[in-house]
Amino acid sequence: MKNRMIIIAAAATTAALAAGAASASIVFHDDFESGSLANWTGKSFGAHDAHVENDPTNGANKAITFETLESAGEIFSVTEFSFADASSYEVSFDYLGFAKERSVAGDFGGYVGVSQGTPGTHQWMYGTSNVSGAAPDLVDDGVWRTYTFAVDADTAFGGGASGFHLMFEDFSGAGGVAGDVFFDNITVRAVPSPGAGVLAATGFLSISRRRKRAA
Repeated sequence: MKNRMIIIAAAATTAALAAGAASASIVFHDDFESGSLANWTGKSFGAHDAHVENDPTNGANKAITFETLESAGEIFSVTEFSFADASSYEVSFDYLGFAKERSVAGDFGGYVGVSQGTPGTHQWMYGTSNVSGAAPDLVDDGVWRTYTFAVDADTAFGGGASGFHLMFEDFSGAGGVAGDVFFDNITVRAVPSPGAGVLAATGFLSISRRRKRAA
C-alpha cells in the first residue's frame, strides 16, 4: 500500500505540473480580421503608420504592414501586460517577409520587441538582423512562420519592471522598403507559476488521504 501511495503521489504531481504548463491562459489576441487597429497605438499614444491589408499570399486573410520605415517602435500594444497579474508571459506571432522592388534579400526589417513605455526602455526580441540585440531569426522568403518568446518579470529590462507593451516595426536601418513585412495572429498568454502545479498536487493528495481514512 505504501508503494501504491508513492505512485499516486508521483502521478498526481506530474499531472498537476503538466496541467499547469498546459493551462497558460490567453490574455490578448489580434488576428486583424476585423480591419481594426484599436488594440494598437503609436509613439506616446499618438499616430502611427501601420495599417491592415490583405495577406499577399492569401487574399482571404488580413495582416498588418507599414507605410513608412521606423526605429524605436512603430506600433505598441495599448495594453500593458502587468507582472502583478502574471510573473511570466508567452508571446507568439506570425511573420511574413514579402519582397517588393528594392527590398534587400534577407534583411527586410521586420522587428518585434517589448517596451516599458510607448516607447521607453525596450528590448528587441526578434528581427531580420541582430541590431540592438535582436535574435536575427525572422526569415524573408515569402512564407509565413510562427515565432514565440517569453517575457519574465525577473529578467525583462534587467528586472524590476511593472510590465511591458508589445512593439512592432519595419526598421529604417534595415535593407527593406515600406510594406515588405507583415505580422499576424499576435497572441499573449499568461503562464502560471510552477508552484501552482505543486500546490494543486499537494491538495489532491491531501484529499485522497482523507478519503482513505474515512473509508
